[in-house]
Amino acid sequence: MFANDKKVYHPIPAEWDPVVYSSKIEDTAHDNCVLTQLCNREYEGELKGFGSKLVIRTMPELKVRDWAPGSPFIPQRPTSPAIEVTVGRAYEGSFPIDDWDMMNSDIKGWEQKWADKIAIAADEKLEQEFFSEFPAFAHPDNQGDNAGASTHTFHLGTLAAPILLTHDGRGYTPGEGGALPTMDATNLFLDAEVVHAEQEGASAATGKFTVVPHAILNIIRKNEIWAKAAYSGDSQSILRKSVLAAGSLGVGGFTVYATNHLKPVAEVSGHKVYAIPFGDTRAVTYADLFSRVDIKDEPHTVGVKYQVITGGYDWWCVHPEYFGVMYVAL
Repeated sequence: MFANDKKVYHPIPAEWDPVVYSSKIEDTAHDNCVLTQLCNREYEGELKGFGSKLVIRTMPELKVRDWAPGSPFIPQRPTSPAIEVTVGRAYEGSFPIDDWDMMNSDIKGWEQKWADKIAIAADEKLEQEFFSEFPAFAHPDNQGDNAGASTHTFHLGTLAAPILLTHDGRGYTPGEGGALPTMDATNLFLDAEVVHAEQEGASAATGKFTVVPHAILNIIRKNEIWAKAAYSGDSQSILRKSVLAAGSLGVGGFTVYATNHLKPVAEVSGHKVYAIPFGDTRAVTYADLFSRVDIKDEPHTVGVKYQVITGGYDWWCVHPEYFGVMYVAL
């Protein structure tokens, strides 16, 4: 399929327009991407390309106080902290186009299939980057062994002492003699939902989520209470109805997504440790600025061009109070 100097080359047909692949490539990437389900894309249209800058004004805090007729009004002076973001990430993928092979190949639409492969590879790159960085986004009240903005009583595990997951219905059990603490997986995720709910403004959240590797999804499914609710079709219980067709399920108010891109971050006492994100889509804003397909001449070979696919992207945590992390062990 690659060009060599012994072939007779013919021009690429004029009606073959590679630009039409751009939107298809973006759709392919998003269809295979958990990341786009976790973030908002509120500012995407305001960013023009790689290196673009945008100042995001955050919502100021405004409160009410007791008041009686005849008493003075005390005006508040709202302050709106600004977050300046810059698009600083990009990717590229390219492959050669031999015009003779393109016209005579028995693989119909192969150039689109290759472009789709690059889109999926870009998705994998983006998600692996995101999941390696997200623990730094978590609000201090939404992690650790004293989690909860109001109560500070929930155990979500730490990197040094992650929670060893079970499916026996038990609550948090401290580790003894160097052993890791244990907890039923479904109970842990229900606690994480309460931690999220304790943040001011969390009641207005939509798009609440958590993301796990498939092995943890399997442990949640084995919980007896969840299984009874799901298999009976109960849509009213606290565990909610399973959404297996979408590759996810519901635990409390969270949608649980499963992915292969969430990798272990450490190993403790012979167990692999995972950092598990939870929150809602207001926390992180994401921008996929362009997915462009260009045709470039191959400078050293007649009759061969390169299809070059480039994309600019980035994400920023604008509301860390709506983002948290659990450390669990398998």
